[in-house]
Amino acid sequence: MVQRNRLRQWARDHFALQRWFNELARWCFEKKLPLLIIAIAGLATLLLFSLVKGLLIISFFIGLGAASLQYNRFIRTSLGIELITIGVVITGRLYGPGVAVFVGFVSLFLGELLSGSLQHKTVVSFIAIVAIGLLTQNFAGASIAAEGIWLIVIYDIIIAPGYLLLGSNPLRTGIFVVTHIAFGIWLFTAVAPFVHSFFA
Repeated sequence: MVQRNRLRQWARDHFALQRWFNELARWCFEKKLPLLIIAIAGLATLLLFSLVKGLLIISFFIGLGAASLQYNRFIRTSLGIELITIGVVITGRLYGPGVAVFVGFVSLFLGELLSGSLQHKTVVSFIAIVAIGLLTQNFAGASIAAEGIWLIVIYDIIIAPGYLLLGSNPLRTGIFVVTHIAFGIWLFTAVAPFVHSFFA
């Protein structure tokens, strides 16, 4: 008798649960659940597109920065012509200082490695590039020209004494600093605003 009552109770509960699921399914279709699923799928697609776009932008600036140092394979005097800082500044504005540091560090490492210029003194450049990457967060509201020029000046203030202390030639260091600042002023006033607006 007890077993029979339990079986009846289970049957009632089972069919009640089944009716609940049927009601839920009918409610979902009446409330346009397919449209909700499509909306969720669309949102997921947009998020995926944003992620892929971000990875492409980061990869682009890493490649651009590394490629800009390859003249050092043929000209042993290091001029201040490089496109790493523009990548640091723009990715810092788009994705924050962490990404800026990553882009600067990786592009500098690849550029120095592929050009055959990687040496113990390069650690000074790595310290400086990490520093300006972290500092990108402190220029909220500033124009990209002002931010870029200031960060180039800070970069040179860090590397010039560092390289001199490690035995670099004062004349070659001076040439780098002068050309770097001059090129940076042109780059961040004439080119960077358009590049930033394109990727933003």
